[in-house]
Amino acid sequence: MPDRIHTSPPARSQTVLLSLGGIALTCLLALTAIVIIRSMSRSLGSAAAAQSSADAFLRLMEKHDFHRAYRSMSSAGQARGSEVRLRALVQAIELRQGRIEGYAPSPGFSIHWANGMATANVHRSVHFERGQKRADIALTDERGEWRVLSFRVEY
Repeated sequence: MPDRIHTSPPARSQTVLLSLGGIALTCLLALTAIVIIRSMSRSLGSAAAAQSSADAFLRLMEKHDFHRAYRSMSSAGQARGSEVRLRALVQAIELRQGRIEGYAPSPGFSIHWANGMATANVHRSVHFERGQKRADIALTDERGEWRVLSFRVEY
């Protein structure tokens, strides 16, 4: 006849420890979920803000308001050029393509975080009198505000 194994109910202290462990695990999972949700909402908010800044920059370029367009650039973007250079760039593009008539979202958008610095890349389809071209706008988060770092139009 096989030996019988006798089990006794767990001691009260073991039950309390198991309950506390379950509560701690539940709290840890809830905290992790909160962190993930906050991170996702921050990324989505950042994406919308970066795209809005890129669109504002394009509207200024379309109006030929080069002074305000240049001022909307980041300090690093301004250090790379000047208002005069920005005007010359747009004039060179418009000489080939005709005047800017508008723009539309283009597939492709990204945000990168590295060394505590956020950079976004926004793509737009710019409509000119003689067709449309893709514009790539790089932005950086400067003191909580997305500012244009660089602007490039294929032509």
